[in-house]
Amino acid sequence: MGGTQDTSRNSKEMYVSLLTIVYPIHASYPVLRLGKPIEHLQAALRAALATAPVGEQLTTIARQISYFFFLSYDAIVWVRPSNAAAFRLLMRSKANSIKFIALKPETSRKVQKTSFQFWFAGILFSIINSVLKTARLAKEAKRLESTKTWGEKDLADEAARETRLSAIKTSVLS
Repeated sequence: MGGTQDTSRNSKEMYVSLLTIVYPIHASYPVLRLGKPIEHLQAALRAALATAPVGEQLTTIARQISYFFFLSYDAIVWVRPSNAAAFRLLMRSKANSIKFIALKPETSRKVQKTSFQFWFAGILFSIINSVLKTARLAKEAKRLESTKTWGEKDLADEAARETRLSAIKTSVLS
């Protein structure tokens, strides 16, 4: 019977030691996400500066801005006093001077709902972008398939057309 108690004690000690390892790793994930909204703003800026069909460009920018707001609102809900212990554990000494946002449960739900709405908008813009791109590529493939070859002198043009057609068909299928 003494062996059972030793096994039970060892299991508890193992659980506690694993918890001390896993908890900071688990708690660090949302902290790492705090910088993610900026990446989406940068992607929106890159999309604004790129040359692309207007519809595709606008939906790409809108998607990136939607994800920026989604992650920003999500961070507001996450960075609150109930998560302060995890944040302080990760940041060790300097986190004691950080003030956390104290949201009422009702306000927190509203912010979370708004966050989800931006997430959904980002998904919709992504779907619209995919439809526009697929339609453009299908139209270009149809145009390339309908062009005729004109003889030996146009072999380079024919090879370029075939390569482009192959690339379009591959991107439409994937």
